[in-house]
Amino acid sequence: MKKNILVVLSTIIVITLFSGQLIVSNRLATMGAALTEMEVQTDELLKENEELSHQIASDSSLMVVSNRAAERGFSSATVRYLERPAFAYQP
Repeated sequence: MKKNILVVLSTIIVITLFSGQLIVSNRLATMGAALTEMEVQTDELLKENEELSHQIASDSSLMVVSNRAAERGFSSATVRYLERPAFAYQP
C-alpha cells in the first residue's frame, strides 16, 4: 500500500515538473521572439535616425538655405552704419 502511494505521488510530481518545464520553455521562446523583434525595430529606428540626421544637415547647409531664400524672393541685406551725430557726448 505504501509502495503504491509512493509510485502515484512520484508520478504526480514528475508530471507536474514536466508540465512546469513546458510552460517555462514556452514563455522563454515567446520572450525570445519578442526580444528579437525589438532588436530589429531598434536597428531600423537607429538607421532612420541616422538618415534623418544626414538629411537635416544637408537641408540646413548655407547653400541650400540661401537658394531657398532666393527662390522665395528674399535678397541679401545691405548693412548701413549710422554716423555718430555731432551733438553726442564724446569723452
